[in-house]
Amino acid sequence: GTVIADFTSQINSSEGCAPELGINFPSVDPESGDTTFGCPVDFDSLVPGVAPTVSVDVPLVGQIIQVKRGARLALATGLTINTTADTAISGREGGCLQAGSTDQCSLRDTGVPFVYVDGTARNNLRYFYSVVSFDINSFQSGPSSIESSRVTKPVTPVALASNYTSEAVVTSELTGRGTVLQSGPLPTLDPATSTFSGPFPPATGWTVGLEAVSQVLVSEGALNARLDSIQLGSPYQGIAHQYWFTASAAGVTATVTVPILQPEEIGVTSDTVGFRAVPLDASLAARYGGNASYQLPGQVSVALPGPDYLALYGRGCVNSRAGFDDPATCPYNGSRWFAGPSPETNETLANPIGCNTANFSNAVFPCYNNAGELPGVTTIYQTQCYQAAGGASCRPLAGIQSGAKRGADFNVYWSAGGVVDSVIDVTHNVVVPFDSVAGGTWGILNPGAATGTSPDASATLTNMDFACVEPFRTYAAGGFICAEAAPYRLSNTAVPGAVGFFSGGAYPPAVAITAAASAGFGMYIAGDMFTFELAGGALPADGAVWALRQYVGAIKGGNGLGAGDLGPATFSNPEEVLPFTAVGAELRANFAVTNTVDGADRNDLSQVHTVPDPYYVTSAFE
Repeated sequence: GTVIADFTSQINSSEGCAPELGINFPSVDPESGDTTFGCPVDFDSLVPGVAPTVSVDVPLVGQIIQVKRGARLALATGLTINTTADTAISGREGGCLQAGSTDQCSLRDTGVPFVYVDGTARNNLRYFYSVVSFDINSFQSGPSSIESSRVTKPVTPVALASNYTSEAVVTSELTGRGTVLQSGPLPTLDPATSTFSGPFPPATGWTVGLEAVSQVLVSEGALNARLDSIQLGSPYQGIAHQYWFTASAAGVTATVTVPILQPEEIGVTSDTVGFRAVPLDASLAARYGGNASYQLPGQVSVALPGPDYLALYGRGCVNSRAGFDDPATCPYNGSRWFAGPSPETNETLANPIGCNTANFSNAVFPCYNNAGELPGVTTIYQTQCYQAAGGASCRPLAGIQSGAKRGADFNVYWSAGGVVDSVIDVTHNVVVPFDSVAGGTWGILNPGAATGTSPDASATLTNMDFACVEPFRTYAAGGFICAEAAPYRLSNTAVPGAVGFFSGGAYPPAVAITAAASAGFGMYIAGDMFTFELAGGALPADGAVWALRQYVGAIKGGNGLGAGDLGPATFSNPEEVLPFTAVGAELRANFAVTNTVDGADRNDLSQVHTVPDPYYVTSAFE
């Protein structure tokens, strides 16, 4: 297994969780007011002789820090302090750090295949190598790691013959529905209108490769890795996003998951996972004692920026992160809608996020349209932490959303009766899948789906109701809490009903909800949440195309009713990564291998003779 089950919050625990001390609930940070430093689940109270039943799975990725019961103490603040802790693998006593770096010693969930390249070996010398496997063990019950016995393997490297040519060329590319996607520059932002010049280029935060040992391959081939789905995690709760791939090469397929434990705010996190990929050529492998059952390992890598440049723009703004710079001049961030289809059409509304109020002001909105414009739509509202709503209590939600965000344009194609025919990621040329839960997907939240007691305690559908959609319901992040016994389900058909908007304060909103004059619905799409008020409550016409533009980076400056004129608008992407979250897109590593033996051009052996000469045979063994 690649997770360890924690029943007592003793693994990577927070200072606000210690069930054995009776600290088993979300606690409030005295400085920031953050409520996410408590227990991730409601652990059982520890009773001697009674086995606990509630646990949380901790991925074996990065550092694993364990503390024993009795080695942490309760403080007067309601938090805890560790007196003794054990850090597996990369701790102070870890032998790995004596020979490597922190990056090399951190745990990575890369699967079973293992490759080590020794760049110091010399020809014709016999080397011995050993590989061990280990597991992380409960520090409460024994040693913190368990290691296998060492199995030694000998090998003698030999130089290739001078007339033997063995070459491998490996290239990589990103494709969408079979079309190779071309990279390009970022679009520009109009300083006067805060509109982008066009769509963003395809993702850059990925690599795909093959350990191409040319001596055991022949001809050409390709390794493909298709992103099938995204299981959203929660960076503020220490839960990794999971990116699921189907890898295939020469008829061999494998399911691969790349976990990314995203930082809470900024910084790029990446992980690489290896897998059995390309079968060897039987005749070539036989020279080295192998056969066609052996496979060369491939690998997939995904890189993800922190939430501040994906869905938590307001936090980046209030903290003066690079690109946002001044908290007073960067409230006009957010995705924007416009009449599609993209890229044939482009956004035209000046200051599309202009209803956002000053950052972290908790001011009531002067208007609620803060996400562009669409024909037949009166209001498009997106809730944004620190900008369109309070901060600390909603930023965990934005962290969850950011696992699916990317720089891309989406076209939403409407059919009759409110049915969405399809959603297309134009940038990556893929069909965005529909799902009743949130991920790298889309879905409509209808007012009729919000049964029971709404999380915002109102009779209207608001963005707060997305708290009851999975996985937000399970994570119950920050102040985004759903008490319903059953989750709300997203639909592929819009059924308008009563909707409303709120702004200012924290979740739950500190101000009254403003009901929309006309009916509408909510929509989730690839990490974004919106509430739409339809003009007269009328559904989009059959054949209508709505376009959504997401971006990765930071906008400062701009103009609007919410915060006033803040100067010319500028855009930058300080992390310089465009995340690969386009479900359906495919990474491809193409390889071309040559293995040839050139014919001898010199056959004269007359000058070859024995040494010493003459040579006297003294034994039949000679």
